[in-house]
Amino acid sequence: MHIRSLQLLHDTFLAGNCYPFNLDVIQNTDRLEFSSPLTFFIGENGSGKSTLIRAIARS
Repeated sequence: MHIRSLQLLHDTFLAGNCYPFNLDVIQNTDRLEFSSPLTFFIGENGSGKSTLIRAIARS
């Protein structure tokens, strides 16, 4: 199975001012497109990498 894209449904977030919903990457992104079968998530600590992967796993 390959994930080709993800759409963030901002209106379904529980609270926009609480972690992780207050992260810039979450607030400013509507859709993520994956054009290859291998994707790397790179960023500083606390930028939401693990949170994003957990959210993908729960969908």
